[in-house]
Amino acid sequence: MNSALVMEQSTAQHVILLDMDTSRRTKITTQLYQLIRRFAAAGTASEVLGETCDSRLRVALDSLLARGLLQDADAAPPLPSRRRLSVAYRFCNAAAWNEKTKCDFVVLGAPYDMVGERECRLAPIHVRQKSLDYPYRLDVHSAQPVGWFDCASGRWILRGASMADAGDVPVDHAAAAVDAEAAVISVLDEVCASGAVPVVLGGDQASAEAVRTWCARNRDTAAVRIGAGENESDSAMHGPYESGWLHFDALNATGEPEAVNTRLQGMTTILLSIDAAVLHDCYVSGPTSTRELRMDVARQVIAAIGRKCRIVAIHLSGWTAGGAASDVTSAAACDLLLHAMDAALDTEHA
Repeated sequence: MNSALVMEQSTAQHVILLDMDTSRRTKITTQLYQLIRRFAAAGTASEVLGETCDSRLRVALDSLLARGLLQDADAAPPLPSRRRLSVAYRFCNAAAWNEKTKCDFVVLGAPYDMVGERECRLAPIHVRQKSLDYPYRLDVHSAQPVGWFDCASGRWILRGASMADAGDVPVDHAAAAVDAEAAVISVLDEVCASGAVPVVLGGDQASAEAVRTWCARNRDTAAVRIGAGENESDSAMHGPYESGWLHFDALNATGEPEAVNTRLQGMTTILLSIDAAVLHDCYVSGPTSTRELRMDVARQVIAAIGRKCRIVAIHLSGWTAGGAASDVTSAAACDLLLHAMDAALDTEHA
């Protein structure tokens, strides 16, 4: 049985299954679901169904294998039939991406989870689902984007910006990191060919390095991380960051926004990465933590970067599952992603 499947909904007649790796939903009859359950423990068809099972069961079994609801352990793993997978939710309920539509931002899920101790592979689906609480408005008459009203600042942001969601990069968690990076880069080439700014929902650090490599092929781009200070240990969070990242501290910080001009002196283009692992740890620790998250500082740093440099890519990494904290971390991540997109619109550096 496919270990990524979970039952999302059931009735007397039908069951809806959700694939946690791809966010794809499948509706099947209750009878077919009962057949799948018989393979909860691995076994051959003859062992589970009996040597004399009727032809209808065999046909049903072949259908489940073809749809990926059951897996043949002895067969070679199928090659991905598509470079991008459809998703259950789209970020801020944006339109699905297609090559004929030019937009300012393209959202892409890269749920790779290859290093570290955190479960990062569920980030794209959870962040997208939470983003539906942040509706991006369109003008009812012109159908042009109006933007998003930021309650914290009391102003509209992202006015006039258009966005689309390109789904997820197919995941092979047994692949080498270099192959995972190549898959992300290939899809970025496809969906950002017209100049859109990618907003990549990782995943662990493998996807961040892929975005940095993609940016570096076309321009000299500085990689900036919003999260903990550079002296923080990252290995338990999501694996170590490669050298060359500039860190801005959003924990117990006050002077970081003013430091942007000095620390980014001479830099013109930026890859901005948001470390959701730091967000999660602060919410889990609660009021007893000495590591207070300063969302206002994080927003101010992001805005200052947008005024100083051109943001050419946005990335989220380190999101982790963990009870109620997952929901509030997703909300904080959505907030910072939207502010990062607004900063990337700064026309002074376009």
